[in-house]
Amino acid sequence: MKTNVSWQSSDDSRTAGKSIAKKAVLDLERTKIAFLFNSSKYDQEAVLNGAKEELGTAPIIGCTTSIGLFTSEGFISSEDGFSGMLAIGDNIMEATTGACTRLVDARDSAKYAILEALKKHTKKGRPNYCFMFCTPGAEEEYQKGIFETIGSIPIFGGVASSDTTDGQAKVFTENALINEGVAVALIYTDKNIENWFDGKYHETTKCGIITDVGSNHRTIKQIDSKDAFKVYSTWNNKKMSEMKDENLYKEFILHPLGIKTVDGSSTIIRQPISITENNEIEVNENVYINNGIIKMTATKEELMNAPNAVIRKFLDNLRVEGKEVNSLILLHSGKRLIDFSEEDISYIAESIKSAANKIPFIMPLTFGEFGVTDTGSNLCGDLMMTFVAICNN
Repeated sequence: MKTNVSWQSSDDSRTAGKSIAKKAVLDLERTKIAFLFNSSKYDQEAVLNGAKEELGTAPIIGCTTSIGLFTSEGFISSEDGFSGMLAIGDNIMEATTGACTRLVDARDSAKYAILEALKKHTKKGRPNYCFMFCTPGAEEEYQKGIFETIGSIPIFGGVASSDTTDGQAKVFTENALINEGVAVALIYTDKNIENWFDGKYHETTKCGIITDVGSNHRTIKQIDSKDAFKVYSTWNNKKMSEMKDENLYKEFILHPLGIKTVDGSSTIIRQPISITENNEIEVNENVYINNGIIKMTATKEELMNAPNAVIRKFLDNLRVEGKEVNSLILLHSGKRLIDFSEEDISYIAESIKSAANKIPFIMPLTFGEFGVTDTGSNLCGDLMMTFVAICNN
């Protein structure tokens, strides 16, 4: 197995796609899959066309990202746009892709995408792993659609992000560009792909039970039968009037909400994104009545140091298990960086580079993350990190 990572900053979308693909496939006997992440400022179709000129029929999967990309070369960003690719060549691995625009029942979208990918494979049996990228709005439903089609296999990936909120977030494969929907890649391999899914927030003693939610399951109406925002304000020792200002979003980043998994091994983050006129809290992933909800907390410095700490611990654990890491696909919430300066970003880039210790990696910034808990459950979170290690053995 061999992996190459390339990046390009250019004002021409097609040139960027062609350039990164040419560098990424250098010395690869056969490209089995290419992970592609582009600035939302680019013409995505042009980037894909440029990349396919070099990749031919090789499978591609990826999404738009915001702000920039982290690679072993540092933090890659540009006002003109940027693009990055991680390409894998291997004699045994097989990867196939599928995509579907969001349907009325979002689960059906994922089912069609999976079925498209299944039609292409030549390996016998069920795939070993799945990568999924989607646009915001139906993350859990897409995961359920995958489960209903091929059963329980590890799902890694994230939600496409963009620099604006006007629909620039997109997902894609070599054959599809999706404005709203889901893209999947099925991986058939005898080698390990490992995952660390974490938010690195601390639990507090402030917690309660969700007693009322909106019909879309993304609005917390009441906690312990009280207005949800009133409870949240109390947990932060502030009046509601003090919380409703321009710093509220930053408050949500440092003090989000968490839901503990059934086995207690993980706490999955639910980020408040806005407050309704009825003092309800809107979040980005699903919540349900009788969920226990916890106030989480972290300092800016802890968020800055989290990627470095997680990568080091992750790699140490894999070494103890005798697993040799070939490459890393690191998906990190872009929202965690909202209050960070260029100096802060440079610090994070250098710390990640040091932790990866010459292992090829790429880290786009997403608006939602998918990962696997210690017990094998596939879950969605926000303000999280899902770090994927592709191993040689």
